[in-house]
Amino acid sequence: MRLVDLSHRLQEGMPHHPMHPRAPVVLTGSLAHDMTARWMGEHPELGRVSFVNEQIVLSGHTGTHLDAPLHAGTDRPDAAGIDLAACVGAATRLDLRKHCGARVVLTAKDLAAALPEGETLSPIVLLNTGWADTLAEDPDRYYRNSMGLTEDGALFLRDAGVRCVGIDAPSIDAPHTPGAPAHLHFLRRDPVVYVIENLRGLEQLPLQVPHFSAAPLPISHSSGSPVRAYALLDEAR
Repeated sequence: MRLVDLSHRLQEGMPHHPMHPRAPVVLTGSLAHDMTARWMGEHPELGRVSFVNEQIVLSGHTGTHLDAPLHAGTDRPDAAGIDLAACVGAATRLDLRKHCGARVVLTAKDLAAALPEGETLSPIVLLNTGWADTLAEDPDRYYRNSMGLTEDGALFLRDAGVRCVGIDAPSIDAPHTPGAPAHLHFLRRDPVVYVIENLRGLEQLPLQVPHFSAAPLPISHSSGSPVRAYALLDEAR
């Protein structure tokens, strides 16, 4: 099988959503190579022993991340309460790139038209809008003029039994959409439909993806978590 990485690299100074905290900050840890090398001794074959670690300060919504229900409701579960079974498994990629444009919202009709006749939606749906290409060209435009779902688009996926929706844009709701309907229908209602934002490289995937994973870190009291999203593709198919 071939592995396809679908996550953005996390690094200091990276662009971030204007409504989220700053980019990651990597702080010097309690161990440094030059310090530990003084007392860790030497391996007869591999040389001087030394170890290093670091402290990383970052938002739960940095880079490619998963929104926990707490993100949209004070009484909802946090990242530690996310059902892993809902964000790992078979996925369907909907190719919506023909609609790509600033602040475009995708309707139920758009989503239905992207699913070929005779095909069904997997519990995980990946919305390939093409908007991810904007990030390298113009990060400010990427975040402030992004694409998203209409309310009927969100309900179309919920009513189809989808448990997790990913998008190659910074938010599942476009920035000008009143009431953030996709976030609310997905995260404030049960069963929860988890949201993965800031994916990349979805154009590399087929319609039906045999295995997708975007498992979050189980962080208590966190409204979201960065994920290392990836897909496994069967090369023989």
